[in-house]
Amino acid sequence: HQIAHEKESLYVENMIHAVLIDRTIDYVKAYHKKIPMIVLSGGIRSGVIKSLNIHDLTQYFDEIIAADDSYPPKTTPEV
Repeated sequence: HQIAHEKESLYVENMIHAVLIDRTIDYVKAYHKKIPMIVLSGGIRSGVIKSLNIHDLTQYFDEIIAADDSYPPKTTPEV
């Protein structure tokens, strides 16, 4: 678990330097409230939320599903 925590710590420290893809951000903003949008991430919830918050994107998504959420796996047909 120590390696996972160290990885998460480095990720959080450096997320402000993430390069956002303008075309994707434009799409997210253009379709906000027009179609349901979710974030489905292999990262842990706290890191995903921090990243979205830092880039002021959280409000654009109807749901956020992270690796540590208890949610059916991607192979489940309902997902």
